[in-house]
Amino acid sequence: MKKNKSSKTWLQNQRRDVFFIKSKMSGYRSRSAYKLIEIIKKFSLLNNKKDHVLDLGSSPGGWSQVLTEKLVNGKVISVDLKPMDKIKNNIFIQGDFTDSECQKKFYQFLTEESKEFFLTWQAIPQEIKT
Repeated sequence: MKKNKSSKTWLQNQRRDVFFIKSKMSGYRSRSAYKLIEIIKKFSLLNNKKDHVLDLGSSPGGWSQVLTEKLVNGKVISVDLKPMDKIKNNIFIQGDFTDSECQKKFYQFLTEESKEFFLTWQAIPQEIKT
C-alpha cells in the first residue's frame, strides 16, 4: 500500500523526535513511557512499592514497562483489546474491560492487600470519541 504525504511527514517527524529516539534506545515500547516517568516524578506517585495499577488501553506497553520497573512488590494488570507482547512481572488480559468476562479475569488477580490501586487510561476507542 502506497503511503500518502501526511503518513510520510508523520514518520519523518517521529524519527526526529527526541523522546521517540530515546525510547527506542532505552528499550521502551513507546515514547509515552517518558511522559509517565515525568508524571510519577512531578506528583510523587508510586512511592509505595506495593501499589497496584490497572493499565487500561495498555498496548503497546510503554506505560506497563515503566510501572513494572517502579513497582517492586506491587501488581500491574494491563488490559487492551489489542495484543501486547509479554512484559516480565506484568499480568496482561486481552479483552474489553467493559465486558463481564474480562472483569472476572481482572478480579481473579485482586487480593485483600490490593484494596487501593491506580487506574491509567491511555486511549479512547474511536467509537467513543465525541
